[in-house]
Amino acid sequence: MDNCYSCGCELKFENRSIEHIFPNSIGGRLTSTKLLCKDCNSNFGSKPDLELAKQLNIFSNYLMVKRKRGNPSPIELINEKTGDKISMDYEGMPIMEKPIVHETKENNLIKFSIKSRSPEEAKKIIKGLSRKYKKLNYKEVFKQAKNVETEITDPLYVTFSVGGEESFPAILKIAINYYIMKTGDVNSVCDAINDLKNNITEKIKFIILEKRIFDLDDDEVSHSIYLIGSQAKNNLYAVVELFNAVQFIVKLSENYCKSQFEDLYVFDVLSGTRKNKVIKYHPEINFLFDFERPFSNRDIESYMIGLSRILQIAQKRRHNEFINKVVNEAWNDIITKNGLEGKTMTTEIANCLSSRLTKELVNYYCRMSGNIYRLK
Repeated sequence: MDNCYSCGCELKFENRSIEHIFPNSIGGRLTSTKLLCKDCNSNFGSKPDLELAKQLNIFSNYLMVKRKRGNPSPIELINEKTGDKISMDYEGMPIMEKPIVHETKENNLIKFSIKSRSPEEAKKIIKGLSRKYKKLNYKEVFKQAKNVETEITDPLYVTFSVGGEESFPAILKIAINYYIMKTGDVNSVCDAINDLKNNITEKIKFIILEKRIFDLDDDEVSHSIYLIGSQAKNNLYAVVELFNAVQFIVKLSENYCKSQFEDLYVFDVLSGTRKNKVIKYHPEINFLFDFERPFSNRDIESYMIGLSRILQIAQKRRHNEFINKVVNEAWNDIITKNGLEGKTMTTEIANCLSSRLTKELVNYYCRMSGNIYRLK
């Protein structure tokens, strides 16, 4: 028999909820139906999870993290020279914040300059203008519209921050959910559960560990949770790491009286698979419980190296994704739509395909060589 760890009611088919250990909004897949009832899950609210996802969206977006529902939101990049803000979508394409319409008068003529985010949006704007200006033939105007691409050559940067009272409850919930799912032990974390109910976050801290708890595979970007309980010291804590970039200590109990316990869960958000890891570094429990955020250059340097690694992986993923997209679109437009699949490739068709791919790839490499993305 399973019970809700918050209110204690028996969990049945009618009232049990599907709880993500790591929120799906940041690529988590591990779930359990043996933790919370629907009412308690609703009472905890989704705001902390949403805030955590918002803070970490830079990683979800740039890494093109796959989720069960929807894609990561656009991120805001800032032009280092001009200060202009540019949004970048999940596929790496820039997005205007809103359409721009300029109206000028010249020799009794009214001229319009319209910049939109899509042809469909431009068509709606022109239709709206035609209702105001009856002589305006929106169909003819739309035919004359041009699709203009402008290269961004200035360096761009993005700012982000993680943690705080708004998102810390989501970190606490991750640790509680995983511990109870793994052990079934609610009593040891009853104080942490009360903290979660009352939105108390003082037992959660940002940390930069001196060493990695486990080794990373090539191109791995993962979420992890490391649990250790010490009967001798009556302490139970978790280290939650997200995107191999940010780490948090969660003090789950200072009255732990169960047997010695240690566990590590690692999930690669890019491959969508669990990783079986060997624990290489066992953080000293007194250090963690007495931890105060370090400000040494060594720790910050290690942190920045980790961020640079993630950016390199993200750029590689975006590169591969773009190449596949360009090839598939060219093949579809030139071969599939013209019913040429399975037929002999003529020189004319091969040249057409080659020309299309060359143009797309040259533009892409010129664009990438002229842009620098970095974190602040």
